[in-house]
Amino acid sequence: MIKLKRFCHQDISHLLVHLNNPNVTKFLSSRLPSPYTETNAIYWVEEGHKQGAISYAIECDGAFCGAVGIYLQEDNTEAEIGYWLGEAFWGVQLQAKQYFSFVSVFLQLLK
Repeated sequence: MIKLKRFCHQDISHLLVHLNNPNVTKFLSSRLPSPYTETNAIYWVEEGHKQGAISYAIECDGAFCGAVGIYLQEDNTEAEIGYWLGEAFWGVQLQAKQYFSFVSVFLQLLK
């Protein structure tokens, strides 16, 4: 089962593993620090995921597998949706399911 959840301190070790994998990060934003340090992960979990974005961790059958977010422009007239999955979760048919879940959550927040 796919679940979207808020980031928490238990996600830090997973962020470090996945975001230091060049196969995962090669198409992500150049703003992502490399190497991705524990300090970066702590900041993201505590504050970063709340700034200018609506972001959630993705779990698949209880395992942390990635993240999804909508990044808002300052004037809130445009947004960019993005996600990443840990390499072990590639090809598991999660993309469409987690996108629909996330868009549903986002639309509920707009109400």
